[in-house]
Amino acid sequence: MSVDEPLTGEAVNALVPELWREEIPVVRMIEGELCGFQRFASTAALLVNVQFDGGFYDYDRRYCYARAHEALFALLTWHGAGDPPGHWIKEKGFLESRRCNCLFFL
Repeated sequence: MSVDEPLTGEAVNALVPELWREEIPVVRMIEGELCGFQRFASTAALLVNVQFDGGFYDYDRRYCYARAHEALFALLTWHGAGDPPGHWIKEKGFLESRRCNCLFFL
């Protein structure tokens, strides 16, 4: 599997509109899909297949983590196959059903 390094500088500027660079500060191409890191009110997430359309953005699914550093680690180390590493709490998707990570609650 081909895994790219985190994108920086001009590469980020070309893929992430300026409006969203503070919301999604770290992005990486994984298996041809733009993935990113985003903080939410009480969690942080690994976003999978992020797409931007003017003033809006969307993604196919996100993996929510209790700690921001775990979501960032997942973004930087995941190869795109199976579930990302770490103790993600829940996978939330627009195209798929939602599921909880049973291992998080052990």
